Amino acid sequence: MSSRPDPVARSSGLTGALVALFERFMPEPFVLSIGLTLLVAVAAVCFAPHGDSDTLLAGWQSGMFRILPFAFQMLLILVTGYAVADSR
Repeated sequence: MSSRPDPVARSSGLTGALVALFERFMPEPFVLSIGLTLLVAVAAVCFAPHGDSDTLLAGWQSGMFRILPFAFQMLLILVTGYAVADSR
């Protein structure tokens, strides 16, 4: 028998430590989405040639409603995929 440590056991300890570190410091997805939205809004105000707040908000609103059909299609795929996977 060799006296070397098992690489699977060693990597699982390292993996567990990295997962714990990630879970401790990574924010929730909702907080990330709000932060990224604010970051993009600030960048748009700073760098857009006609970036007043009315124009930016109108563009954000129209973009949200244009992506809605795609979002519902993805939701339907997720729900039906789960239903198929969970059924007998």
